[in-house]
Amino acid sequence: GLNDHISNLQLITQRDNITKSTMKDESNVYKVGSKWKVQFGISGQKCVFGTFYSKEKAIEEANRVRNLLRQKEIL
Repeated sequence: GLNDHISNLQLITQRDNITKSTMKDESNVYKVGSKWKVQFGISGQKCVFGTFYSKEKAIEEANRVRNLLRQKEIL
């Protein structure tokens, strides 16, 4: 179950907390050779939003793009 004991709490910034919670969603991130590609399907088209050396950076970008596309009601 949930471990809400004081010994299990972490002191982190709001930004770190947001990043930590969104890092789990790896959808739209694909390994291509030694890099990681961020790609979304929009209106039947494959749209690439960048390639990254770091998987973590690609996940951050995918989450940023996903949030923007949802705000614009594209996803």
